[in-house]
Amino acid sequence: RRDGGSQQAGGLVVLLVVANLIPRKGVGGVLRVLAALRREGVVRWRLVVAGDSGADPAHASALRRLAASLGLEEGDGEAQVAWAGRLDGGALERAYCEADLFLLASGYENYCMAAQEAAFFGLPTLAYDVGEIALFCAPGGSVLVPVGDEAALRSRLAH
Repeated sequence: RRDGGSQQAGGLVVLLVVANLIPRKGVGGVLRVLAALRREGVVRWRLVVAGDSGADPAHASALRRLAASLGLEEGDGEAQVAWAGRLDGGALERAYCEADLFLLASGYENYCMAAQEAAFFGLPTLAYDVGEIALFCAPGGSVLVPVGDEAALRSRLAH
C-alpha cells in the first residue's frame, strides 16, 4: 500500500486497469475474480477500467454485460466498476495517483507501457507474469502470478 492511498481515506481499495478492451488484456478474468471477492466479503473495492473500446467494440460491450451480470456495475457503493474510457495526460496521471493497486491480467505482453507508468507513480502491481512485466513493477508490494491463474489472482487480492 502507498502512503495516502485511497483505501485509508474511504475504506475501499481502488484498483486500476489501464488497457485496451480487447480479449488478450484479461479484463473479463479480473471481473470474475472481483465478483468472487465480493461474494466472499473479503475486501471492499472499486475498479477503474481506463481503456479504449474502439479496437474491439463487441468485446468491450461483452465486458460491460459481464460486469452487469455479475452485479458489478456502478452505483452499488460497495463493489463497483467504473468504465473511464481512454484516459490521457492529467486524467491518466490522476487515475494512477488515486489508485491503491495496478492490475494487469494480460495473457500476452511484449513491453507493457502501463506497468511502467504504474511503477513511475510508485503504484504496486498485481499482474500475470508476462513479457517484460517484472522489469517494471514498483518495488515493495508488486506481485506476479502465473498467466491465467485466476485463483492466484484472487488469493493475492484477498490479502
